[in-house]
Amino acid sequence: MGEYRNVLLVCLDCVRPDHIGAYGYDERPSSPWLDELAERSIVFESAWAASTWTKSSVPSYLTGLLPVQHGVFEGVMIGRERALSDSLPGAAVSVAEAFQENLYDTACIASNAQIGEEFGFGQGFRHFVNRPSHGRGIVTQAAEWLRERDDSTPYFLYLHFIDTHWPYRIPSSFQARFSTEEAVAQIGLEEGAPWFLGVNRGEIELSPEQIETWRAIYDGSLSYSNDLLAQLMPVVEATSGGRETVLCVISDHGEDLLEYGTFGHGENLRNETLRVPWIFHVPGVEPRRVKEHVSLTELPARLLEASGLDETLPAAGDRPPLHGAVFSELSLEAAYQQCWIRGDHKLVREYRATPDLRAQLDPGTGRLRAARIRALLRLGPEDARSLGWTVTDRLYEVAGREDRPVTQRRDLQEELADELEEYCRLLLEAVLATEETTIKPGQLQELDALGYR
Repeated sequence: MGEYRNVLLVCLDCVRPDHIGAYGYDERPSSPWLDELAERSIVFESAWAASTWTKSSVPSYLTGLLPVQHGVFEGVMIGRERALSDSLPGAAVSVAEAFQENLYDTACIASNAQIGEEFGFGQGFRHFVNRPSHGRGIVTQAAEWLRERDDSTPYFLYLHFIDTHWPYRIPSSFQARFSTEEAVAQIGLEEGAPWFLGVNRGEIELSPEQIETWRAIYDGSLSYSNDLLAQLMPVVEATSGGRETVLCVISDHGEDLLEYGTFGHGENLRNETLRVPWIFHVPGVEPRRVKEHVSLTELPARLLEASGLDETLPAAGDRPPLHGAVFSELSLEAAYQQCWIRGDHKLVREYRATPDLRAQLDPGTGRLRAARIRALLRLGPEDARSLGWTVTDRLYEVAGREDRPVTQRRDLQEELADELEEYCRLLLEAVLATEETTIKPGQLQELDALGYR
């Protein structure tokens, strides 16, 4: 096994590439270690998540399947007697399972209640820890695991940091690293989710100074994760077992930072919430920057190849090839959005339920579940309209703002729409039976704190 490399996968929750120095950000020094890593790595300049929130995105980049295939759309469904969450089906094969089957030691150390082991995310991980903690706890646990494991076998280690996710549970010195304690006190971090939801509903009006402070806190939280990763690297080197180590840093989605008057993610498919960083260090591979579009669903195949294993996941055959395009999707209240990105343009299609149809939706959230989304896609837009759904298409420039759609390219819009419908038809040929899990009261409180309900 000596020829196989260790693999360290790091997800920095909510991180936008345009707040990392390696992607051109120069307003604040938020990412010096990441910038140095990028200089000796493959940097994907146009990487896109499969969805704009953790629950749908993470299973997609762990399995290579898109949300409509694995069926994980909803994180908190409040029914009459219990709270439920979609779970990753046992039939899905994760990259961790592929590594484990090839005698890798596998571990996940995370801090996001949406990706608990009880929701199917433990598949393939011999060691799995997911508890509320800022990055210091994750790095400490990772270092302990690396030092205590038997290094006669290679490892796959997945770390999921949540420092850059509201309410920024990081040391106060980092919250104010690019601001002041007085200014930070004006942002309702202690009030939690009700405060930022009040901002999004227009109930709390922010001054330009408060908006800038909010962004400075976000950069401070990224700098905290950046510094912790830099501190972990000597341990990674000392515990390599004489093997080379592949190091991959991504995010599960981006973040709206009040450019459109709202904050957060999981409510749209805008570039700010959909585009992600992807820094991929493979020993011996020449550093380069990749400008072409790439989907995070390609991550499992690239990790396995970089490790030296001659292995593919079933998803490599079940997910139709994208050929340089990107498909992403999102379930919303009474609506479902999908987008198709090719070249310089992005088509966003929305299916929205009319008031008469809303009564048919999930009573716990009013959102569309996987079964209904699949049914809509089998119908197609014309038949969906005949049943009372409102279906709209909007065309945007990938590099442009999404409050300014492209209106003079009807031919291109129709071309992308045809491609999108054909791709959806192929996706529906390989879908998994959906699964769901009851959410425990303690988990529900943690999800509340993150603003997921």
